[in-house]
Amino acid sequence: MDTLVFSSSFAFGLRIGASIAILSELIWSTITPFGFFLPIMPYLIGGELLFAFAGYFASKFWHLDEISRVAPENLFFGALLAMCAFVWDFETNIASGLIAGAHSLLTLLAFEFNPATLWFFNLPHEISDFVFGSTLAPIVIVFLRKNAGRIKNQVPPEKSAVTTGLQGGN
Repeated sequence: MDTLVFSSSFAFGLRIGASIAILSELIWSTITPFGFFLPIMPYLIGGELLFAFAGYFASKFWHLDEISRVAPENLFFGALLAMCAFVWDFETNIASGLIAGAHSLLTLLAFEFNPATLWFFNLPHEISDFVFGSTLAPIVIVFLRKNAGRIKNQVPPEKSAVTTGLQGGN
């Protein structure tokens, strides 16, 4: 979801990217195979919003017209997503430690630098975000740029009471 949040925020703005981030984390937090756990939801949503902000601010440096599917500059997207993944991992691991009752800095850091978490979640998450950010994000951004008008035209316009002739309780 990180790449989709980043790409949609890059292509359509912060409001769309943040909406996708919030909705995706609400869905994941609700139907996760690990079970519903309300206290971690705000941290997951806050972490995912990092990707929306990164996509939005990246769009201020690179315009849609400058993005191509294959370019050395695409490594920037990968690096940006990897940094966001690192912050997301750090934030959610510390939040998990606080929720679990850790009260010292040493215990909190043990949650972050636990070898099992580090090797089996954090590093794969950051590496995959670098790879997907470098390869998939530019493709999604180019696709959204080319098809945004077509997608917009397929959504039926809402009809108001004024245009349909329905007034009050008639």
